Amino acid sequence: MSTESAAFMAEIDRLVERRMAEARTPGVALAVTDRERLLYTRAYGVAAVEGGAPLTLTHRMEFGSIGKSVTALVLLQLQAEGRLRLDDPVERYLSWFRVQNAPSIRLHHLLSHTSGLIGGTDFPPDARLEVWSLRDTRTVWPPGSRFHYSNVGFKTLGLILQEVSGRTYQELVAERVLAPLNMGETDAVITHALRPRLAVGHQSLYDDRPYWPGDPLVPAPWIETDTADGCLSSTAPDLARYVRLFLNGGQAGSTPLLAPADFRRLIAPVIETGPGEWYALGIGRRGQDPDAVIEHSGGMLGYHAHIMADPASGLGVAVLINGPGDPERIAAAALQAAGGHDVLRADDRAGAPDGAARWAGAFSSPAGDVIELIAAGAGVIEARFNGEALPDPVVKGPDALLLHHPALSRFLLERQGESGSVPAFYHGGTPYRTGRETGGPEEPSPQQSSVTGHYRSHDPWDSNFRVVARGPDLYWVPPQGVSARLWPHADDPDRFSLSDEDGPLPEELRFGARPDGGQVWEAWLAGNPFARFFTP
Repeated sequence: MSTESAAFMAEIDRLVERRMAEARTPGVALAVTDRERLLYTRAYGVAAVEGGAPLTLTHRMEFGSIGKSVTALVLLQLQAEGRLRLDDPVERYLSWFRVQNAPSIRLHHLLSHTSGLIGGTDFPPDARLEVWSLRDTRTVWPPGSRFHYSNVGFKTLGLILQEVSGRTYQELVAERVLAPLNMGETDAVITHALRPRLAVGHQSLYDDRPYWPGDPLVPAPWIETDTADGCLSSTAPDLARYVRLFLNGGQAGSTPLLAPADFRRLIAPVIETGPGEWYALGIGRRGQDPDAVIEHSGGMLGYHAHIMADPASGLGVAVLINGPGDPERIAAAALQAAGGHDVLRADDRAGAPDGAARWAGAFSSPAGDVIELIAAGAGVIEARFNGEALPDPVVKGPDALLLHHPALSRFLLERQGESGSVPAFYHGGTPYRTGRETGGPEEPSPQQSSVTGHYRSHDPWDSNFRVVARGPDLYWVPPQGVSARLWPHADDPDRFSLSDEDGPLPEELRFGARPDGGQVWEAWLAGNPFARFFTP
């Protein structure tokens, strides 16, 4: 082993161990590859928190949405054989496919997440029923005009693959992708029979609030799945073989899985998803340059994964984890340590954008509680609640912080205004304004009071959410992420669309029964049923 190789391996070990400690990640499996062979593989941590069995490189983990590029690859193969066309409407292959008020959606719209469909519900355990249920949803912009991530769109593609080929998704992927790439430790379906080979997936004991590193971890719910939005599992070394496909232009050794023109279409940027970031067909790009890094993340119940392929340097990384953590940050740092492109995000660098000063100030609630945020250096924030020093906040996005205190555990602290009479932050439905003058409490209207509260489902993917009032508006608050304003429908006071900074999204929240004329008892989010729950 060269001194240079030993140095980069030691650097990877340091960065992985630091990221694991920050998030309290149970286990990480990592593989670094070039175009021909593995350069470095290692398993860190444990396969199961209970019992503490060490994680090994033979343990498999689910890698979720990374499988979307596998679906895209098989579709391009079938197009090359003349068995379908990506420019065709979905109805040509699924005659029963319907979406309200939607012009014709093409296969390539589904592949690039530009169809305008909802993200999906995962409530029906079978893809056919979920795709059928799209007839009860609507789109809010023309196909091809905006990016909106849709798992149900890829489930639709999986049904098309089966309709065209007469084969199961598992058979198609095994024969057309896994066998040519010699991925013998990868499965294209998740069943009970596979479970003993997997490391245990973990999630927070508390499913109704943002995860704080150090919260107790428990085994995640187990499901079986065969849907084309992500149903594969693998080891890190085997997943690195798939990464090599992107380093070698669609070639598996001397055998092309895709012709050069088809591979170029697979990875060609279609639509911008963020500053300098693009989506192609089932795969992401860090820019539009032909040598831009190719990547995708994946998340399953208790598992997270990320792959990166850097064509310019000929290096790639595969990362699998079995609990909370950020495999993308690990992959980016490992790629850089190995000699690839620097693709660390801005908030991973010393002196994050705008620094910590943009958060600084003292913010008071109508009840008199005070949150103090103190800039202690570039990118470093200290926090106090009613004078009590708190652990360092966790930045959860450009406008959200997670503070560690029992009174602040259920929600992120979200910026929604800067100063004066406009709240500087909201914690759930509680405003925190600058200075000691809060302007009095914000009393919700009777209509708001009838729908605000906690809602639950037995869907393991989307188990609960809250609705809170902020001034004249209602907000939907998921347990782990930032809130979304609820956009009211003029023709139905019980129907709202989730929205972002650009306006309404396809997802709708509809409130139901008011047996006593007061609080609603039920709600449907994108067709998924929820019930008002007794916990706050």
